[in-house]
Amino acid sequence: MKTLIRLCGALALLLSFACHGSLLGARPEVEVEVRNQSALELRNVRVVFGDFVCAWGQVGPTFSKSYLAFPHPITADARFEWEEQGRRRSQSFDLRPVYVDHQAGRLTFTVSGNGVSVAFKPKPPR
Repeated sequence: MKTLIRLCGALALLLSFACHGSLLGARPEVEVEVRNQSALELRNVRVVFGDFVCAWGQVGPTFSKSYLAFPHPITADARFEWEEQGRRRSQSFDLRPVYVDHQAGRLTFTVSGNGVSVAFKPKPPR
């Protein structure tokens, strides 16, 4: 009986680590942020990473919003989507030159009067 309890405990611990990304192949903690440096109100703001969406809704001028520890993979290609003045807009990005794969940090999409840019700031090592 004790062996069965130990086995169940070990299995529960293993599953807990796997679900929270603490085993090999774990995803790094990436914050996904949008900054609105334009003079316009942005609505339905979101970034699409493959099959996964990171959404913020409305972001006013000069404001920013973050999704701390985005729980899905950051793909090499992303599509930033938003509405301004009732017009639907989108811009696609190849993140390979910007995002360091499997590294924790902040991925920031900045909307300005000139369009959208993206930058990645790695989290400093502890």
